[in-house]
Amino acid sequence: LAPSSTHPYWRCRCPADRADDQMPRLCWSSFGQKVYLAIGKGAFGFTYTADTVTHLWSSDVFAEDTRVIVEGKDGLLAVSAGPSIHILDPASPQKPMLSRVNSHEDTVYVMHFDVTTGLIFSSGKDRTVKVWRVDVDRLVLLASQTEAHKDWVLAIQFNPAARLVITAGLDGLVRIWQLDNAVFTLIATSTEAHPDGILALKANLKTGMAVSAGRDGALQVWRCAPGKVEKITEELEAHEGWVRGMHYDADKQILVTAGEDGALRVWRIEGKSMAKLHEVNDAHAGTITGLLCSTETGEVITSGDDNALKVWKFNTTSGALDPVVTVEHAHDDGVSSVQFDFKMRLAFSSSQENLQVWKLSESGLVPLASLKLPVGVLALQLEEDSGICYASGSDGSITALVLNERSMKLEYIAKVDNAHSGRILAFRLDRSSNLLLTAGADKAIKAWQLQRAELTLVGRTSEKLAAGILSLAYDADSGITLSTGMDGSIRAWRLTGEILSPLHLPPSEQGDGIMAPVLEFDSAKKVLVTAGIDGSVKVWQFEIAAVHTCGSPFQAHSGWSRAIDFDTETDVVASCGDDGCVRSFKRQDEALIPLCCSGYDAHPDGARGVIVSGKEGLVLSCGDDGVIKAWRTPLEVRVEEKDTVPNAHNSVIFGLQRDAKMNRLITASMDGSMKVWHMDSDGTLREAVSSLAPAGRPAILSMKFNVKQKTVFSCGLDGFIRAWRASDEITLLDTSAEAHEGVARTLQLDPVSGLVVTSGEDGSLQAWMLKDDKLLRVAYLAEANVNGINSLQYHGASSIVVAAGDDGAISVWRIIDNGFEHVTEVQNAHRGVINNMHYDGASGTLFSAGQSVKVWRLKDRKLVQVASLLQPFDEQIARITSMCYDAQTNLLFCSGANGMVSFWLFSQSSFARVAQRILLQDGCGAASMLFDADSRLFVAGGTNKTLRSWKLSYSGKLAPVSVAKEAKSGKIFSACPQQGVKG
Repeated sequence: LAPSSTHPYWRCRCPADRADDQMPRLCWSSFGQKVYLAIGKGAFGFTYTADTVTHLWSSDVFAEDTRVIVEGKDGLLAVSAGPSIHILDPASPQKPMLSRVNSHEDTVYVMHFDVTTGLIFSSGKDRTVKVWRVDVDRLVLLASQTEAHKDWVLAIQFNPAARLVITAGLDGLVRIWQLDNAVFTLIATSTEAHPDGILALKANLKTGMAVSAGRDGALQVWRCAPGKVEKITEELEAHEGWVRGMHYDADKQILVTAGEDGALRVWRIEGKSMAKLHEVNDAHAGTITGLLCSTETGEVITSGDDNALKVWKFNTTSGALDPVVTVEHAHDDGVSSVQFDFKMRLAFSSSQENLQVWKLSESGLVPLASLKLPVGVLALQLEEDSGICYASGSDGSITALVLNERSMKLEYIAKVDNAHSGRILAFRLDRSSNLLLTAGADKAIKAWQLQRAELTLVGRTSEKLAAGILSLAYDADSGITLSTGMDGSIRAWRLTGEILSPLHLPPSEQGDGIMAPVLEFDSAKKVLVTAGIDGSVKVWQFEIAAVHTCGSPFQAHSGWSRAIDFDTETDVVASCGDDGCVRSFKRQDEALIPLCCSGYDAHPDGARGVIVSGKEGLVLSCGDDGVIKAWRTPLEVRVEEKDTVPNAHNSVIFGLQRDAKMNRLITASMDGSMKVWHMDSDGTLREAVSSLAPAGRPAILSMKFNVKQKTVFSCGLDGFIRAWRASDEITLLDTSAEAHEGVARTLQLDPVSGLVVTSGEDGSLQAWMLKDDKLLRVAYLAEANVNGINSLQYHGASSIVVAAGDDGAISVWRIIDNGFEHVTEVQNAHRGVINNMHYDGASGTLFSAGQSVKVWRLKDRKLVQVASLLQPFDEQIARITSMCYDAQTNLLFCSGANGMVSFWLFSQSSFARVAQRILLQDGCGAASMLFDADSRLFVAGGTNKTLRSWKLSYSGKLAPVSVAKEAKSGKIFSACPQQGVKG
């Protein structure tokens, strides 16, 4: 027993090594306004309206504590109690209609009851996942998977259409299984684990997005991809007969094909169709045996069984092909293969008897070396960097050769006899990893690497394949090998140790039965192009089964996050935890946007279950005492305009600072004045309580406020630095008339030390202290940036200064003694002027803005880009006039010259939109902005002289609706009051 920090009563706490009470205790009904609860040794039914929750019935006939209640087919309920599963009819809930005693070896902590198939999935402490079906008066076991996880299994979901099962548990892993013919096949395991284990997981099986809750109190978003090879274009009849060669440029969406009909054709992929750009029908007098293309150099190399080698000039825009060089008799017995090094301008060609090397020069293809081979060469592959050429022999051998540039002779490096028993049908070198993949008539795939002048076998398939392989491709990023087979299939493999293990692809999407001897793969876009023996070309989207985390975890609760629910139609997520809190979130892209929080008094004895209905904006939660509470949640972050003050100044408002304790707002403008306003907690702005403009009214471009000292610092067009006192009245304390030559553009203040850093168009950096109401310069650097400094950031604890100028460069400095030490610099960080920056010194994260936002991390004296927001205003392109970042909430605010303001959540390396954009005024952006996380007030000072305030509902308060009550007496219903606080 431990005293609760949020309630005067005592409560029972679970030992840290147990996962009790994290299971789904609450569930909605699909048959009317009903909800069900499992707690104590009972199951309970309720009805609800928009503002009431009423107890209907209780079933307390269970011998052990109930852990899970789920609704399934025909409205039946599955209830777990200890290791047993019971089926309950809510129409007559007094006793179960059937029971399966000891269905598991230990406590059942999770179940899923599928409404379409009637299948019941269960698991728990014994780590075994089982599948059941109700058969009249029996619960029949259909399938079982032991050791599904390394620790307790606490989450299961099922997609009946794809027959996919998602599981998660205390080992922190998420897994995807294929359920076919009563057999579980593991197709993916998450590469990362949720720290300290997963207590609950909910997934949107349509989008593949999932959210997990853990013992660390954090919520984590996951992307679950079941894998696919999906045709994304219409079939293209490219050639008569076999397609023999193909080149695919994913960036330009250009496809070049060559066939046994001797034709050379260029296509552009346009949506789901392919348009012919150009063709040369008689490119070769017979089959084209080789095709190489470079869209960078605009060259195409072809070979044919007509003995010819040809070089073509390729216009990547129009697709036109013009012959440049032709060697009619490159070989006497047909050219079987060709390879070309576009950098070194070397070509390698082969025939049944010879291997020939050529140099492409202005005079044409010049022969350099020739070598007579003991066996015919079927295919060549070339390492462009080293000039090593690999040849596959008709006897199943592999040979590695290189051109000796001194003697101009081809020399052997290595050879493997009988690399395959029989002909080698597929021969592919991945140039990024120098991994050579081969497949033969012996129905085996092998992987080779050249190591110390030896071709070493580094991996192979463990069993004889069902069909021969025709073509291969390799994705070095994921380590996945793709193959097309004689049975028309597309398959995937991963090299694990020395074994090429098959990877799961959905059975209906493993190809279309047409043999494809040519295969091209773009690893960046995961696009696969196949060419068949029927002359057809098909484009596929490829995705291997995978589970991975998205963004950083969101710390939702102190203590364990006990339960979550995910409304997949509205993307609203609800969670509850040991801290007694109930929270709601909006899943936006790959991030969770906080909507509301109940506070710590929602369930003072700890919250144990939660469900959410996004359509109704309703959240239900229950505590240890079995009390159910209803809450109202918004479905998105709302931005509510609070106040507008037109003509707050006579010119652009460049400075905004807030004194939250005094409810005051300080503004500064190009009209030379500084004003103090009263701002209520709801964002209402009242008339200025004080205003001051020095003689000559010099324009103010930047202003900062020290709340503790009640001092304000400003700089502007005259290059002066000024210090002010801002209490009930604004008074000018001191002016430094010799601060900057020309305009002093920007100023930053460290509120702890009181140090002020300034910069301007003279390119200098200067540091100031206010002592005895006098400005003293304490550090100076004459030419930090000769082009002038436009934006400045300063972090006092680390003494780091970040400066950016008109030239798009960012420089980092450290204040040491009375000078500035250069730390690092990034040239061309942005194209053009950098208007705004924000530096979070605690994390070393820098935000910079021009027309886009870029995020950098300062580490080991280097500034490294980690993220970018290319379109802060969606399709509208505009210069960012002001930017504001709040490290407490990770919210970023961007204002554009188009008058738009957008709101974003930044997480590690990605951005998610938080709320709808707001329009200040067409063509009038904000010159200054501030956000107060505690009050959630956002204020903008416009280029149109207007002050405006808004309130964000971001992480607001959940509105209580009701507490579940007894139908007859109207008293608060508690399923097990002895476990917690009554009422």
